[in-house]
Amino acid sequence: VLTSARDSTAQLWSRSRPEKPVIFAGHLRGPVWEARFSPSGEQIVTAGADESVRIWIWDADQGIEIRRLDGHRGAVYTADFSPDGSYVVSGGEDRRLLAWKVDSSQDPPEPREVITERLATKEEPLDNSGAYTVVGEHAAAIRCISFASHGNTLYSASQDNTVCVWDV
Repeated sequence: VLTSARDSTAQLWSRSRPEKPVIFAGHLRGPVWEARFSPSGEQIVTAGADESVRIWIWDADQGIEIRRLDGHRGAVYTADFSPDGSYVVSGGEDRRLLAWKVDSSQDPPEPREVITERLATKEEPLDNSGAYTVVGEHAAAIRCISFASHGNTLYSASQDNTVCVWDV
């Protein structure tokens, strides 16, 4: 069982060893609002109050590898893998749905670069790194997203009292 928690972690619980969950600690502050498995079960995505999305690759022999995805301007409440596992889409307080290519060989910009650029321009930097694509936007925070099983349709639910259907 995969759970998210207020203490900035996600936990992977086993029925054979319930007293020893695997702890995924890496979000900087606040709750981890959501944690989900990739379709293959080899990766986990988490959405956090620290404005980041994280992809966790856990290997019993090599430990945990973390990829941090920055781009949101506020808490990230939801994230999910596409059914083929090639993309992660996230949504949150900034009302935007962002998509990242999971197998991209290009690393996302360092947090310091993102912050420096935001301060210099006083707005969200243009995505010149290829790190994410804006899928769409709601009028209020996005709280839940889910892909249809075929992967071409994404559903998002928002505090603006709407559910949107996106052809991705």
